[in-house]
Amino acid sequence: MEKIASQLQHHAFFSPLSGRVLNSLARECEVLRVSKGARLYTQNAPADCAFLVLNGSVDLVEETGRIDALTHFVGTGVVLSHLALLTQTTRLTSAYARTNLEVAKITRASFTRALKDDPAGARGVQAHLVSLLEISEQERRQMIADLERMVG
Repeated sequence: MEKIASQLQHHAFFSPLSGRVLNSLARECEVLRVSKGARLYTQNAPADCAFLVLNGSVDLVEETGRIDALTHFVGTGVVLSHLALLTQTTRLTSAYARTNLEVAKITRASFTRALKDDPAGARGVQAHLVSLLEISEQERRQMIADLERMVG
């Protein structure tokens, strides 16, 4: 679990959270092993969790129905679908194990508990998200209200 917490600490989305909270979040993760070529998740499926790539690499494929297009491949340390931890969304691509793969599954419920346990970290996550987005004042206020509702 130490490896999971360490990798999360180096990801800008998770780094505002305290070490104690990251360790707790890491303990709640389920580690999955996925064989080379197997699908981790399917495009357009509901996304209710994120995946931290612990070992291996992943092909992200846009499946159009006619020609599938490899959009990216990513490796160790990358977090897939981190916005699914904050809001109901769907997967933008399918993900296939390019190599034998080990990932940590982070659930929305676990992340919500982490935000509640670390209000200062939650504000840091919020600031990070706002810095990434050019949004209207109304959208910014709604995002803040949503995060505050999650934290309680």
